[in-house]
Amino acid sequence: MTPEVSRLRRALLVIVAPILLLGAGAGLGVAAYLVWFNALRRQPAPLQMPLFQGVTYERRVSRSPRPVVSHLVRVRIDAPGIRFFVTRPRPHGGRRLRAQTVSGFLERNHLQLAINGDFFRPWRSDGLWDYYPKEGDPVDVYGLSCSGRRCHGRATPGRPALYFSCSGSVSFRRPPRDLCHAISGISLLRDGQVHLGPIPARRHPRTAVALDREERHLLLLVVDGRQPGFSEGVTPRELALLARGAGGHNAVNLDGGGSSALVMEKDGKPHQLSSPIHTRLVGRERPVANHLGVGARTLP
Repeated sequence: MTPEVSRLRRALLVIVAPILLLGAGAGLGVAAYLVWFNALRRQPAPLQMPLFQGVTYERRVSRSPRPVVSHLVRVRIDAPGIRFFVTRPRPHGGRRLRAQTVSGFLERNHLQLAINGDFFRPWRSDGLWDYYPKEGDPVDVYGLSCSGRRCHGRATPGRPALYFSCSGSVSFRRPPRDLCHAISGISLLRDGQVHLGPIPARRHPRTAVALDREERHLLLLVVDGRQPGFSEGVTPRELALLARGAGGHNAVNLDGGGSSALVMEKDGKPHQLSSPIHTRLVGRERPVANHLGVGARTLP
């Protein structure tokens, strides 16, 4: 072997060896994640605790008829400091909104709680990095959405809207004269009875918002899903029954699947209460079109 060939082999080894090591490390990382995701992950313990003034949280955990972890936030509408907020329109690319994660929405608007909102378009997911929308991409919602008296879309049969007045009332009935915010979904409960709108009856992560009979408490309900052995999701009917069991009298199903997320503010930063899953990655939030947020005072 000539000196020139020897030097070339050493140079190639210096270049190729780190690439091979990185590839092997990445492969081991993926394998470890898949083993944890499919076999080793354990459900958390049930939990109940106050979060903010007028806001309580409950994590429910079950194994039958399948593993399910659900998250319930109860907001007393007339509690001091409670305010509600829906994503502001930001027109771009011929559409009314720009996609952002629930955590990003909470942090940008200095809120204490937030969930994902309406079903939206366009959307696709074809791989780990090949999906739409990404952060900031233009999107539109189905149904009515209002923020700070600015509305777009419209309420349609089977897709009722939840109305927030500027004076502090919240209702699924006709919009108030001082309408401030609104968000829409697919019907789950009507006057205490299961009343399902058009949505496939498969098990997925789910998000719902409900009001009790007296319209004194707003209920935010998020069910984790698509996570074997941890939480495998629920059907729309099961979600309706969960909402009714929690005291809901009227309720709607918001966007679900990889969109479902419940986030709170903790030490000034977003903190996930639910276990979102987007592109099969646990903890990864999908950028979505609009969101429902709650502002609240810290506990004394």
